[in-house]
Parts: sequence; structure tokens; C-alpha cells
Amino acid sequence: MDTTTPMSASSLLFARADEAPERLRFLAPEVVTMGTLAHRVRAVASWLIGRGVKPGDHVAIWADNRLEWAITAWAIQATGAAFVTIHAPSSRGQADFIIADASAVLTVSDTAHDADAELVLDGPSFQEALATEHAELPSVGADDRACLIYTSGTTGDPKGVVLTHRNLWVNGEDWLEVVAPLLPEEAVEVHWLPMSHIFGWGALCIGNVYGLQTALCGFYEIADTVAEVDPHFICGVPLLWNNLPPQLLSDRFALGLSGAAPLPTATKERYAVAGRTLLEGYGLTETSPTLTLERPGQTRRDNVGIPYPSVEIRIAADGEVLAKGDSVFSGYWRREEQPFDDDGWFQTGDLGRLNDGALELIGRKKELIVLTGGKKVAPTPIEAMFPLEFGRLVLVGDNRKNVGAIVFSAAGTDPGAEIDRINEMVARYERIRAFEVVPELPSVENGLLTPSLKLKRHVVADRYRSVIDALCSGRTS
Repeated sequence: MDTTTPMSASSLLFARADEAPERLRFLAPEVVTMGTLAHRVRAVASWLIGRGVKPGDHVAIWADNRLEWAITAWAIQATGAAFVTIHAPSSRGQADFIIADASAVLTVSDTAHDADAELVLDGPSFQEALATEHAELPSVGADDRACLIYTSGTTGDPKGVVLTHRNLWVNGEDWLEVVAPLLPEEAVEVHWLPMSHIFGWGALCIGNVYGLQTALCGFYEIADTVAEVDPHFICGVPLLWNNLPPQLLSDRFALGLSGAAPLPTATKERYAVAGRTLLEGYGLTETSPTLTLERPGQTRRDNVGIPYPSVEIRIAADGEVLAKGDSVFSGYWRREEQPFDDDGWFQTGDLGRLNDGALELIGRKKELIVLTGGKKVAPTPIEAMFPLEFGRLVLVGDNRKNVGAIVFSAAGTDPGAEIDRINEMVARYERIRAFEVVPELPSVENGLLTPSLKLKRHVVADRYRSVIDALCSGRTS
């Protein structure tokens, strides 16, 4: 098979299945070979074509993680269309906005979200699709749209990130060069990441190319699944690594990858002491997703690694991280404002610096707290100093006189001593003048986290406005 020309994920899947149809691809929720997987994808693609889906169309998916989600996404791509993501926790209004914004011609869902969708993954229509006689599938070009991954909307309405098959191919090639040598062939992985997120989707596609044997599970099933399948490999976000004891992973565990949010250095060190390799990467949906990744043996743990082979990174005059490369998208769907400078560099919105080729992140450009005196505070590195066992520290104070903090905690302990310790390590204007403890942790359910587990600072600012006013004027509520 010629692997030098960029291909769609579905074309790669079919090619791998032709080479080794009996190779195991999924271990749970059922055992599925590459041949069986390819057969199901072709059948569903044929059903979609029979419903009028054609190259260039958009098909929306709104459902919880399940094997049928992945099968359908690959099937959509096999028709020459692009799939459109709607994160499972989205409201009906949010889903309708995305469907309309993307001009989706058909919606795929499950009974928990939209039992009246044209294709219901846990309903009779999907069984009908699986039984469809295979039709001839169209050719798919490298620069055709592969998917519209809608951003989580931390600062407003979600935007559709247009990723082409070339974008995803190039990022996958980088993964095979950098990560694959760290894993044994036919490695077993535990996969729980949302398929509607580029991190989760990319991991699924890599599994087809590299030949991973994947056990799908939910977040709260991870520990049991780890005990059952004894994985070599797990991708996750800091929420997982902060709460998964490395001792649960056996000696055959080869690699953990962390992304989507900053990973505390203390968590990295905890895994290193336990003899388990945990590497942090950095990227965005707009970059397919990975830009940089730590390498084994790095002596410094305060960075997110060095750029992938196809990626260029530079730091703008104001400290913003800029990126270029074939894995970087070309723009948002139907948006006039695009995040590129005059020279075509993608403006990530993150602040950072390069140390001996490795990227250190120091905060979000849009999350800078600008005090009324003109001083600017990057909250992320200060918040990372706060011990996880005390909860989550969120700095506040934008357009106010002083910095304050809200401590989201269910621990019932006084964080005052820890805040005093942090204040000794920061500049005078960065010191936390007052704090308030809120007896809960941020979550998707309470609206403080996005589906990809990023903090919605604008929601915190709005929901706790009176508390913040009191904290940052020097008074406590």
C-alpha cells in the first residue's frame, strides 16, 4: 500500500483491513476485527449514500461515545462528506445552532439525545444501515473537508474548525514518527476520550493505522477497564492523570499521553517516581491537534515538549504562541474573523516561551487578568501552584483593583496556608488579597467546564460577580 500520499481515515481503514482482516481492532464493548469494522463502515456509508448524502455535504453527530459513533463518522467520510461534531452534553438549543451553522443535511444521534434523528445509533435504523448492500464509494481528495469539529464555546458561540484529510494525515504521520517507537506492536489501549473532541477522534484513527487494540469505556469505568485489559497505552486529560494512581498500571504499561489542558508538574513527577512514562503534549482543535510533545528523558518537566516534525513554532512580540504547518487548519467555517497574522501564522491565543527548543506555556492571552492599575496577571501558572487535594483555585480580578481567588473545593479544609505560600512566590501585584471557598468542584454538569474539560472563566465571572466584586475590592463576602 502506498502510504506516501495523504489519504482519508476511512480509506486507510479499508486498506488496513484488506491487508489484515483478522487483526483485532476493538476489545470492548465487543471484539471486532479490522475486516468486520471495514464491512460495517462500508454498509453504513452505503446507507448514507442511499439517503442522498454526497461529497461535500455535512452530517451532524450528537450522541454519547459508543462504537457506532466511530463507525458512522468513518462512514460519513467514506461518502466524501464531512462529519460535524456536537458534544454529547450540549443542549437542544446548542445542537440546533451547530446543525444550522454547518448546514448539515442529516443528523445522527442516539435515543438519549434525539430519538427522531434520521439515523439513531441504538435504534432500528442503525441495524438497517448495517444490513445495507455495499454501494460503490466515491474517491476522496486529501484537501476535501474531513470534519467540522466545533469548539467548546469558552468565550461565546462555538465555531466550526474545518479540518481536511491532509491536516489529519500529517498530524498522524508526526505521531507515527514520534510516539509509535515508544509502543509495542498491537498495543492494547483504553479509550475513553470524547469522540467529538479532536483528541479522542485522532486517537481512534491512529488506532487503525498503527494496529492498536482498543477497549472503549466511560470515564468512571477506566479503573475497572485498566484492571481487565492491562493496557500498554492511554490518552487522557489532566483530570484523569490527577486521579488515576500510577500503581494501577502494570509494568507492561508503556506510555500515557496528556493533553487538552495544563498537566501539573507534581502529577508528572508522581508518575516518574512510580516508573510510568507520562508525557504532556500541546495543541488545539485547529492544529489537528498536536503541535508539541515531551520526549522521554527530558530533564525539565515545566514544558509541553518540542514541536512535531511538521510543525513550526514561534513566539510573537506580545508572547503569543504562533504555529505553522500542514496540520494547521485554514480557517473557521463561515466566519469573517480568522486567527492568522499577516504572515499566515496561526495565533493560538496561548502565551509561552521557548527554552532550548521546548515550549513552556504561561497562560492564555484572552485570560489575562488586567488590573485597573494596568498590571497584567497570567492566572494559569499561579493556579497550578495550588495542591489538587485542596480543590481548584481560580484567580479573578479582571478590570478590578486587586487579585482575588475562588477556591472550588469539596474537601472542607481551609486553603489559607496554601494561598499564603503561593503569595510568597509571586509578584506583589499578583498576590491573592482575598478568597472565597465554594463547596463544589467545576464540572460539565454545573456549567463551569466545557465538554473538553476547560474552565469557562466567563461563566465563573458572571455567576460569581458579586463575590468577585467583594474579593477584589479587599472585602470578603
